[in-house]
Amino acid sequence: MNIARFLFMCVLVVCLASKHCGNSAFAQNDTASIRRLLATAEHVLNPDSAILLYDSAFKKSQSANYADGAFRALITKGIKYYEKQDYEQYRNVSSDAIPWAGKCSEPDAVAWCLINIGEAWLSEGDYITASEYYYKALDDLNKRTKEITHTTVNIYNSLGWVNMRLGQYSRALAYHRMALQAAAAAALPYQLALSYESIGQYHLKMHHPDSATYYFDKELEVGKQMGKIDLQATAYARLGQVLIWAGKYKEAVPVLTKSVDMAQNRFQLPAVDAAFALAEAYRHLHQMADAKKWLYRAYTETRAHHYRDRYEIAYRQMAAFYKESGLPEEALRYNDSLILIKDSLTGADNARTINHLEVRYKTAEKDRALAENNLLIEKQNSSLARKNLMVWAVCAGICLLFTGDLLIRMWLNLSLESKFGYVVWFSFICFLVFASASSTR
Repeated sequence: MNIARFLFMCVLVVCLASKHCGNSAFAQNDTASIRRLLATAEHVLNPDSAILLYDSAFKKSQSANYADGAFRALITKGIKYYEKQDYEQYRNVSSDAIPWAGKCSEPDAVAWCLINIGEAWLSEGDYITASEYYYKALDDLNKRTKEITHTTVNIYNSLGWVNMRLGQYSRALAYHRMALQAAAAAALPYQLALSYESIGQYHLKMHHPDSATYYFDKELEVGKQMGKIDLQATAYARLGQVLIWAGKYKEAVPVLTKSVDMAQNRFQLPAVDAAFALAEAYRHLHQMADAKKWLYRAYTETRAHHYRDRYEIAYRQMAAFYKESGLPEEALRYNDSLILIKDSLTGADNARTINHLEVRYKTAEKDRALAENNLLIEKQNSSLARKNLMVWAVCAGICLLFTGDLLIRMWLNLSLESKFGYVVWFSFICFLVFASASSTR
């Protein structure tokens, strides 16, 4: 009977172990297939097709409770919506990714979600809300890891862009330099190229054409090395803008046309920027038909995708175009629109609010650093007290050993009367110590 029971238990254990191993193997195969699906989606250029693949990857990850896969599927799906300029969906998908980000293995995952939400608000011209999310992202990132990631660099660059658009150029440059240093230290070439472009734009705003050209050339170089069309198209658009500022309008046209050709139907923002610049170049060349064609093309794209931060460029160029075309009333109408959009986007109230956010974040950082220092000091003091207690205990033990040895030697040499006297004195001292201890309780 006992043998039969033993054999039954053995069979049961083997069955359970086999089931567990089978489930583990199934889970490993499942996560491997999800990773392959995500890798495939990354190489799909059409955003709608890629979104379908990411939806499939998310459903599989959700069924397998695979947090890393679910997070990657949602965060990259959101980026595809950004490429489509669907900023509301970009925000929604990035928000949906946050619960999975908190459970996945990437320490910067939550911050990545937050910065993407901020980027959506930035694209719609809400600089205050965007900045709130950037500082939330930076705070979360600092709590989770001290390692520099692509998210670290993106946050610095994003804060730089906000300040650039508010006309706070020194603040913008400080953030972009922080981004450049971080990207170089962590060997992040794509983020390095974005930092080059951002610093180049600062120099273009400050009318430093040589410095601007240097940084845009660096961006173009990295873009070619990586095979990134968006970086190359953006660099050509910026280099064309430098040529226009220098008055080299004919030279600017082929450079800007190249940017449009590279970005067309894939990367709308550099295409729009190049189109605005082409309109300006043709206007200076007094080729008004070409200027009008490119200006309306850029303006139509700006309205279609709600590029609020590009409206300022659109209204300024529209006003200049109609003024030179002999239509002062139309020019005045666009000048009025320009004043309104500048006030809503880059007004002094917005700048003050965003600067207050920065101060609040830095104050919180200082408070946290102070709390961490105080905690460290308390731990060091506690450790020091334990070490002191141990030292005193060792010293007391050594003293007791020597004293005990001495007393034993003396005791052996004493007469019976003296031994009796020592016992009486020792008992009296013990009584006094006990009475003193009892009175202090």
